[in-house]
Amino acid sequence: METSLSRALAALLDPLALLTIAGSLAFLWGLWHLIFDNVHAGGEEGPRS
Repeated sequence: METSLSRALAALLDPLALLTIAGSLAFLWGLWHLIFDNVHAGGEEGPRS
């Protein structure tokens, strides 16, 4: 238990791991907004209801 916790802590404090996590979050954030903006724009152009 302690070893896995210390490994997780070391991974979180590792600059390369932080950079990877930040990059993944930025990618997911951009992907989410890309999809949301496309759906929102499509809804504005021609509402189906």
